[in-house]
Amino acid sequence: MLKRALLLSVVSVASATACGSDATAPAATQPIQVERLEGLVGFEADLDSLRVVLRVPGMSAALVRDGEIAWSRGFGYADAEAEIPAMATTSFHLASLTKTVAATIIMQLVEQGLVDLEDPITDYGIDINGSGVIRVRHLMTHTSEGEPGSTYRYSGARFGHLDAVIQSAAGRDFAQLLIERILQPLRLVNTAPNVKDLVAFAQTGMNREAFMANMAKPYELEGSLVLPARYPSYFGTSAGLIASAG
Repeated sequence: MLKRALLLSVVSVASATACGSDATAPAATQPIQVERLEGLVGFEADLDSLRVVLRVPGMSAALVRDGEIAWSRGFGYADAEAEIPAMATTSFHLASLTKTVAATIIMQLVEQGLVDLEDPITDYGIDINGSGVIRVRHLMTHTSEGEPGSTYRYSGARFGHLDAVIQSAAGRDFAQLLIERILQPLRLVNTAPNVKDLVAFAQTGMNREAFMANMAKPYELEGSLVLPARYPSYFGTSAGLIASAG
């Protein structure tokens, strides 16, 4: 499949029993198949074996070919206590993968001439102490620390300052542009800003309770135990997007 240039997209989050038992057995979910792919049965088994070994109680996966979803399905449970299986359409927190979407919005503003990657961040009211001029591109590429542009150091907090760049340049916040430019045009019904950010989520016009019912429950590993956890409440350019594999 790799030789056929199939792109694997896996969205997963711990979502199983909270009593430290072994990872859940595969749930009886139905795959969505646009076409039968060579070696698919073995591929599904390999994915689920990896899920069990890593003690990931629930996950979803999708294969994309030529810009179209060729296959997608869920494995394990989205809610272990209620034994609700993870489906291809189950939504998960994407955490820092939100940054790729935020970068897309920033580059759209660059195309519009509203932002220049060489702009000093002070132009957008951002004040960060540094040994040189910190520019928009430094925040986007995690190179704003030390001598700007010289060293890569991942920083979600610094990337999050791009919220101010978007707000200042476009006169609207990240959530608004995300919804108007990406979620609505692409009809991404299982994708939205963090449900705990009531203001951001409300702008989608979606039913919050229905959306939450489709989300995987949060769990975390503590040693050999899989325990219930809490999702973060933050939403911004750095994190907080929720989406299904599709």
